[in-house]
Amino acid sequence: MKKVLPFAAVLILLVTACDSLTGPSGCHFQNCTELRRVHRDGVPRGHCAYRTELDRDNDGHACETSADQGGG
Repeated sequence: MKKVLPFAAVLILLVTACDSLTGPSGCHFQNCTELRRVHRDGVPRGHCAYRTELDRDNDGHACETSADQGGG
């Protein structure tokens, strides 16, 4: 039983490292349209799907909607 617990702990860490692994290549999305199909409000820096290419205003949040930016 002791050998199973460390494996289970690693498995839990891998599964929870990203709240979604539904992108075409794990947690990578080609563009904001694709990302928003899974993460409606975009993703913050530090999230596995975050990429600077998807953060147009460099505010640390990729693919947020205009309403999220305060622009209406």
